[in-house]
Amino acid sequence: MVLEYFEARGAACRDLARAFFSSSAWAEVARQSGRTPEAVRQQWLRCCEALRAFAKRCPDLLLAWSRMQEDES
Repeated sequence: MVLEYFEARGAACRDLARAFFSSSAWAEVARQSGRTPEAVRQQWLRCCEALRAFAKRCPDLLLAWSRMQEDES
């Protein structure tokens, strides 16, 4: 769901989410992007805050999404 959220928005967070879920180290992500690990970590925290805010604003949408996934099984 997190990846889908960021994919739909085309945000820079999409790449960080992919790295997070593939267990990439922030140091490696930072090296590849030419930033510091702290800058990458801070960006990821902002991305997570945006996702949490969305979840609070649209809880019904998240519930519908979870039910849709169950129906497809």
